[in-house]
Amino acid sequence: MVVIVGLVVLGVAFYLFAKAYQAKFQNTLNLTTLSAQVKKAVIFLGRLGYGAVGITITSPLPAHNFATFLSLNG
Repeated sequence: MVVIVGLVVLGVAFYLFAKAYQAKFQNTLNLTTLSAQVKKAVIFLGRLGYGAVGITITSPLPAHNFATFLSLNG
């Protein structure tokens, strides 16, 4: 069970890293009215944010806490 949860967490993290690299979040933003510099900054910060979430998801502390929660409640 813990291995399956770990694989799911890694899959989600990989998805977030891919989303950050491809910058597909641009499709949901209206960037047409922004200057080139602001647009570049928004894309950079979006990539940084998705990368940070991917790192946070794969950090050992939340995974350990989740595994502990499963073992106590399962």
